[in-house]
Amino acid sequence: MKTRLDGRGSVAAWVLAVVGVSCASTKMTSTWTDPSARGAELSKVAVIYMVKDPSLRRIAEDTAAANLSGAQAVPSYRVLSNVDLQNREAVEQQLASHGFQGVLVMHLAGVSERVTLVGGPYVSPDAY
Repeated sequence: MKTRLDGRGSVAAWVLAVVGVSCASTKMTSTWTDPSARGAELSKVAVIYMVKDPSLRRIAEDTAAANLSGAQAVPSYRVLSNVDLQNREAVEQQLASHGFQGVLVMHLAGVSERVTLVGGPYVSPDAY
C-alpha cells in the first residue's frame, strides 16, 4: 500500500503489525508487510500504537522504536501529541512536516490467557 505524505513524495512503506499484549509477556502473533515495500530504504520511521491509554501508547512506542533497526525510529507521541490518530490526513501532514518516510502502525488484536496448574507444596488438593 503506497500513500502520499505530501505533494512531493510518497511513503515508501506502510508496515502493519498486530501485537498481542498481556501482563506477563508480549508476543508477535502475526505480521503483514506490503510486498512493494521490499528493498525500500527508509531513514526515518514513525512508530504508532493505536490505543486510548496514553501511558500504554508511550511504553509500546518506546519499546518498538528501541528495537527497530535499520532506520531512525521515533515514537509518534513525540510528534503527534495533539493530533487525533484517527484523522489520517492530519497524521500524514504532521509526519511529512517532520520528514518521516515510513510508518509502523500497531494495534491490539486480542488477548488470550492460559492458566496451567502445577503441583507443589502450596497447591490445594481441591485444585485437581
